Amino acid sequence: MDYSYGEMSVFSRSLFASLFAGFIATCIMEFFDLIYRSITGYNPSLVINVSTIIFGAFIPCIVAGIIFYVLVSYVKSGVVVFRVLFLALTVWACSMALQSHYGGNLPILVGFRGLVLGCIAILTIFIVVFIPYFFKNNKAFLD
Repeated sequence: MDYSYGEMSVFSRSLFASLFAGFIATCIMEFFDLIYRSITGYNPSLVINVSTIIFGAFIPCIVAGIIFYVLVSYVKSGVVVFRVLFLALTVWACSMALQSHYGGNLPILVGFRGLVLGCIAILTIFIVVFIPYFFKNNKAFLD
């Protein structure tokens, strides 16, 4: 019997690519969190912890995958528009992180900002670079 399904749809490929990118980004962000906290001594984990990193990586990646599908399917140069859109969102998110006032003293504030900016940078790299890459080269995670 032949159980092959043939070619996957564009939506399935974009969703799988975003899930795979989100999984790898989550692992790298957890590693970054561990290294950052050990180097800087920033320990308060009320806002950024394992759960927020997991949901903070997977949910934006899934949303990015759906937006990627829409742009690739309906816009002529959808990948370029996707990258420009998420780079602009990254600039906005970084400016919001730099304006945050979390914590009562300067070391906590600086530690929080550094951790958030690092996580945003890692997530941006995986959304902007790896979702289009995994979409095009879906054999990397489907075989």
